[in-house]
Amino acid sequence: MEEESRKEETRAEETRTEDAAGQKATEEKTPKYAPELVKCMNALAYVWILFFLPLAVTPEAPSSRFHANQGLVNLLFAIILNVAAWIVGLILTLIPGIGVVLTSILMVLVELVCLLFTILGIVWAATDQQKELPVIGKIRLIK
Repeated sequence: MEEESRKEETRAEETRTEDAAGQKATEEKTPKYAPELVKCMNALAYVWILFFLPLAVTPEAPSSRFHANQGLVNLLFAIILNVAAWIVGLILTLIPGIGVVLTSILMVLVELVCLLFTILGIVWAATDQQKELPVIGKIRLIK
């Protein structure tokens, strides 16, 4: 009986040692970033062309790819939306009297939507939430 207890204790000790060694090896492979740095880089991903920053500065952070993708999608959405609004605005200016007013209203609405998406992304990244942007959040360009 005593021998079996000793063997079990030895096995348990070996398992604990292996777990600790395995855990240390895993920790050494995965670089640790300050949470504030990761949040800051993720928030900057939503500021136009800076979408690549999380991938460049904190590539191993789990949320970096998500926010870089959301930032890129937000940038492309803003560009496409602005170009479409510009084309529609050109057509609307042909309407005498109210065409310029309608174009101005359209452009303001487009910019407000782009600003709203950017603010939502920055707030969610700064609070370390991986929420998708409304309407465009399901698009994956960076995998």
